[in-house]
Amino acid sequence: LVGSEMCIRDSDGILLGVDIIFYSMFVIIGSILLESQYLEHIKAVDYTMPIFYCLGFFSLVAYFVNRRPDDYEFLFFGLINIIIATYISNNNLYDSSIILGRVICLYTLAVALNKSYATKALINKDDYDMIPKLISTILLTILGIFVSYHFINGMAIESILLGYYFIGFGVFGLLEPLLKILFLSLIHISEPTRH
Repeated sequence: LVGSEMCIRDSDGILLGVDIIFYSMFVIIGSILLESQYLEHIKAVDYTMPIFYCLGFFSLVAYFVNRRPDDYEFLFFGLINIIIATYISNNNLYDSSIILGRVICLYTLAVALNKSYATKALINKDDYDMIPKLISTILLTILGIFVSYHFINGMAIESILLGYYFIGFGVFGLLEPLLKILFLSLIHISEPTRH
């Protein structure tokens, strides 16, 4: 029994580790965008397209590494990123700010639906993971609405706005596994008091 409990903890650690590494990539991408001054002179759609393709690829890798029963969130997230990158590729001749505003709006809607579906599945299972996922979903949706509004209205330099968007996405995404770790710790601490 002790061995099986340890295995569960080890597997949880691997799954949470993949989540943390994946969302940390968003923070790294955002930081690079903020630090790269020369990007201000390049159309943002020219470098956001490969970013979304890369995120799509790593999402699919994370799905196969991070397989959970009846959990397709990373699979759908990978497809969302690939579709968004393809949309940018097919519309990169239009005004960059308008395209990016639409892209972030569509991305936010798709991510919110994907995470909401995953949250509903967790609620049906009465799984405590529903709380971190719900918090993350709400924060990511608010972030997306805020950033897409600023893009459409041309209220900021594109590379800087994208940088802050990816950093915010990564930080809010990281809240999910970090809150899961906190809840697991609290459950583990309360277990001895139950016996």
